Amino acid sequence: MRKVLSILCTAQLLGWSTGFAEYERAPERAASGNWERTDVGHRPGKCWVQEIMIGAGRNDGINRLYAASPGTGSVDEYTWDGSEWQRVVLGTPEEEPRGVCLGEGRNDGRVSLYAADETETLNEYTWNGSAWGKATVCSESHAAGLAVGRLGADDNIRIYTSKKKILGRPTSTIFAIIRDGASWHREPFDVGANNANSLKLGDGRNDGITRLYVANHDRHVYEVTLDGTAKITDLGHCGSVVTDVAVGPGRGDGVNRVYGACWDGSLHEFSWNGESWENSAVLKPKRSKFLRNVEIGAARGDGVNRVYCAGDGSGVVEFTWMGSKWSQSRIEKKEVDGLAIGDARNDGVLRLYAGSGEYEFIPDKSEDQ
Repeated sequence: MRKVLSILCTAQLLGWSTGFAEYERAPERAASGNWERTDVGHRPGKCWVQEIMIGAGRNDGINRLYAASPGTGSVDEYTWDGSEWQRVVLGTPEEEPRGVCLGEGRNDGRVSLYAADETETLNEYTWNGSAWGKATVCSESHAAGLAVGRLGADDNIRIYTSKKKILGRPTSTIFAIIRDGASWHREPFDVGANNANSLKLGDGRNDGITRLYVANHDRHVYEVTLDGTAKITDLGHCGSVVTDVAVGPGRGDGVNRVYGACWDGSLHEFSWNGESWENSAVLKPKRSKFLRNVEIGAARGDGVNRVYCAGDGSGVVEFTWMGSKWSQSRIEKKEVDGLAIGDARNDGVLRLYAGSGEYEFIPDKSEDQ
């Protein structure tokens, strides 16, 4: 669980949907079957899910779903009780929450939930055994990226966040935040990626070293290595603004690669060849106009990792590596924002979760065979 919680979080760009849905691949028809959708939660009015996270946020070994919901100004927790999803509202910031991330930010062995909002405040939510407590980590963190974990050989877990470039602010800065005794200490981590849209931690080079990967507004994907000092490497130019980044074995071959989702609807794959980075594939979902999210995982429950992306025009698309070429299939037609893969029901089954459209809550049901 530590690996899951310490790796991946990001705050994405805006999207319009009023709930998020769960997609489970029918195990008996893993090769070709159909996706079955169930609503997890519904929010009133024009409310959308910005980011989704899965993990044991209460430190009780039970996975739950966590979602940033800008339209309601809330951070929501969903627990599967065996028959339906139970929603708990963790907090209601004055402005819209943009990102959520689970991790041991205090280096005390306990997981907390971190959420950044439009007031440029980064909040920490901690379960005390009976209720959620809320504390401010720092202000001026208008987060366009959020990650919690260890970078390189650093013994300390840190929170990495990016202050996004906005009107009146000429540049943005990546910050590393660490708990220092009774207070939080924030250090600039500006390595040249001056307008980050997304941050992810991962082992992109397959050498056992965790690095920070940056989806940047200047149309590049960057890699930050910490070895005494921070060093930045340019993975490549994507031809369009990079909105999200993911690290993982997207080809299902056990080899990690880096994937960047772009404004122009394209998805770029970067591979480390031992000496340099190669732009090894450019994928374009059918009807794709704008990609917001990319995620790697075995969402079909068959143990095979695939690449999932979401955005305008394309909806949710799955890419499968067939050994010599990529195959794509469409899961959801509607525009979405937010993707996550995990065992949110605690039943040992991996599912895909996506913010998508306007939904009513309906019971989970099995597909007729």
